Amino acid sequence: MADPNDLTRDELIARTVELQARCDQLIRILRHLLPERSGLFFICGEGGEQDEHGLPEAVEICPTYGADWSVLYRREGPRSERVPFEAVDAGSLEFDVPPSEGGGDGHG
Repeated sequence: MADPNDLTRDELIARTVELQARCDQLIRILRHLLPERSGLFFICGEGGEQDEHGLPEAVEICPTYGADWSVLYRREGPRSERVPFEAVDAGSLEFDVPPSEGGGDGHG
């Protein structure tokens, strides 16, 4: 990395903008990794066959930590078609969801 004293004002501004963008990305990642603190949504289950990239056919999304409901999204068509996920019936797929600490169905 170049010595900051050797950079022009424009180079320092560009570097600062780049670092801010990277910092914002890391903050977003951490907020989703710690949903119990951030209150953000997170993936709480997966199901179906995996594609060539290891992505599951469906994912279960919990809207916030401790919520008693979730939403399932299923991939429709090959990945190359860029088809968006659609909500699906939970009974149509099997999910590997760890049980919650307090017992129950593993969704809370």
